[in-house]
Amino acid sequence: MANWSTLNMEIISPNAAEAQKIHTAIQQANRVARKAKTGMFIGSTTRYLFESDFDHLDGSIYLFGMTRWTPSHQEFADWVRWFMGQGQISKLEMRYEESGNLIYGCYTFDGTILSDHYLPSKYFPRYDERDPDCWPEILRTALNKHGERTYIGKIAA
Repeated sequence: MANWSTLNMEIISPNAAEAQKIHTAIQQANRVARKAKTGMFIGSTTRYLFESDFDHLDGSIYLFGMTRWTPSHQEFADWVRWFMGQGQISKLEMRYEESGNLIYGCYTFDGTILSDHYLPSKYFPRYDERDPDCWPEILRTALNKHGERTYIGKIAA
């Protein structure tokens, strides 16, 4: 049985028109997924986005969802390429969390370079059920303090 990974993406385009192109492509992918009652295809043949939600504000798109297991470096690169095929991207950040396997981090695309800033499992904080609202901040603090960076590669525009 797969562990579910929660994903939160922010896709930043150089302008609202380019962001609208990407947003329209996500809307279409979402329609196809809902009609087929499956996850949303956004560029990876091995990793689909389930229970997705998205929003668009000016030059930014916010995309949320879940995957079965955390996407690999290759799958993240595939997603970035798919988004780039829809419209111009200045930056993309994707926070991922799979607490069941002590996995948390943030994939980043800066317009050229792909990287992964992840929290080694030995530093994964203990979950406190008394204050679940603080959990995202606890994870971000642990990542900033103990996180390690991995260079994934380059993608040319």
